[in-house]
Amino acid sequence: MRWNFNGLQARLSAAFLLVSVGIAAFVALAFRMDQATIERAARLEAEHVALTLVPPSLKDAIHKPALLQAFVDGAHSNYNRDVVIVDTRKVGIADIAHEELGQVY
Repeated sequence: MRWNFNGLQARLSAAFLLVSVGIAAFVALAFRMDQATIERAARLEAEHVALTLVPPSLKDAIHKPALLQAFVDGAHSNYNRDVVIVDTRKVGIADIAHEELGQVY
């Protein structure tokens, strides 16, 4: 009885390659899902912190940069949070780092 090692080697190599590609695809998909979950969690935490820190008169404060800056400074001193408030053009209008005011985010 004679064994055909060339054919067996090719089949094993193809199977190994197929399994490797499958594992790589699974890892890439898991990484992508994990990244999306992390981004969603960060966004939810930011929304939660914003809703927790929001004063009742925030609608009036939007048009008063000095009041917004006092709000941000208070939030930083009370909760040790890096709070930045941006306008619709993503320009910082209140920040704990006063030198970064006006910077585009």
